[in-house]
Amino acid sequence: MSIFSCTNVCVELTDMRSDLEGALSQWKHLCDKSDTSYYISHGWIATWCTSLEQTQQLYLMRVLKDDECVYACVVTTSKKMRQGIVPTRLVSVYSCGDIYLDSICGIYNHFLKLKEVGISIRDVVNSFPFGWDEFYFPGASTRDFPGNGFYEYDDKYIIYDYDKPAYTVDLTKVGKTFDSFLSTLSQNTRSQIKRSMRAYKEFGELQVHEADSRASAREMLEEMYYLGRLRKDAQGIVSSLNPYVIKFNDNLLESRFSFHEIQVLKITAGDKIIGYLYNHVYNGTVYFYQCGFHYSEDNKMRPGLVAHTLAIVYNANKNHMVYDFGAGEDRYKKSLSNGKSNLVWVRLLKPTLKMKMFKTLKTFKEQSRVLLGGFFSRTLGKDRASPGRRKWSFGPARGAGAGRMPAGSEADGGLAGLSPRPDL
Repeated sequence: MSIFSCTNVCVELTDMRSDLEGALSQWKHLCDKSDTSYYISHGWIATWCTSLEQTQQLYLMRVLKDDECVYACVVTTSKKMRQGIVPTRLVSVYSCGDIYLDSICGIYNHFLKLKEVGISIRDVVNSFPFGWDEFYFPGASTRDFPGNGFYEYDDKYIIYDYDKPAYTVDLTKVGKTFDSFLSTLSQNTRSQIKRSMRAYKEFGELQVHEADSRASAREMLEEMYYLGRLRKDAQGIVSSLNPYVIKFNDNLLESRFSFHEIQVLKITAGDKIIGYLYNHVYNGTVYFYQCGFHYSEDNKMRPGLVAHTLAIVYNANKNHMVYDFGAGEDRYKKSLSNGKSNLVWVRLLKPTLKMKMFKTLKTFKEQSRVLLGGFFSRTLGKDRASPGRRKWSFGPARGAGAGRMPAGSEADGGLAGLSPRPDL
């Protein structure tokens, strides 16, 4: 155990690798005393920790004020080379700072709040016992600490990779019938949904089928992965659905299905499969996570719009409270939602000359990319890539600017809250 104190704030680290089972038991105890999103719940964190390689350093971090634990989180530590020349010591919150391992896309990240106290994120990072150069906070909720306190940090040493809206549906306000939900939407959205449903009903009755066993859920997920790959291939994009994501999903299914945290839905019209939705269910909230759809050349058929509409009504009838679309600016999310929050991907840099140089280099690189991109766009025209060249989709960090959404989002079969690249 390592402890460091700054003013009246103290950070205590417990090496989880030395006793993972005991550390996860402590995490469960802490979660029971705090409100959490699914992506920092005991089930998710336990599956994440056990899915990582044994060489990955993991720490249970407690923040103490006046000798009393007030916040807690899980962090990893690693070493990175930024901009090819700047070595840094990275502390990642609920993540690894690795594009491959962070592709499981946990969002709504925040510290477990165990007591209502006034504390600044500056005091927390300055009290960290180990040497560090940057703290990485992916998908941080701006409603909770520390996401609601980043503004207090020195602007010269903070990097907002970007922010994303998170749209939600308050299921208590939409009724439990198709017509009652549609009555809450705009006329244009209602028209699109009805037109698309009429087209699908030519194949038969629209139905929602939920996996009732691990075996049926695994079978649906395999079919969903296949549809997702087909879509990415058609777009010329390499999917972010890598073997680690599939391994993690399988581990989560195995460990948490019996706790009713896994919801896999198959949406059909007669014998025709419209698509699949993979959701997580926790404390009355249904978190959309991943999907795969059958697309048609008939532009009247909107599989994503229809699938989510049916899933919303389905979950309202199961007496869930919220349907959460995850992070993303997709038009259908905004059209179907009645609530919104914000998520940010942030790095706090230690105020040193080295990290000031890193931020300067990063800013120069981004500005150069924008300038060169504009030049080539004007000179060559948009999307004139060489024949056979494929675009790579690693998640939302493909753009350098804050708030920029990538191609190949979850509406096309990706993940609902992809983490940005922490090494740009």
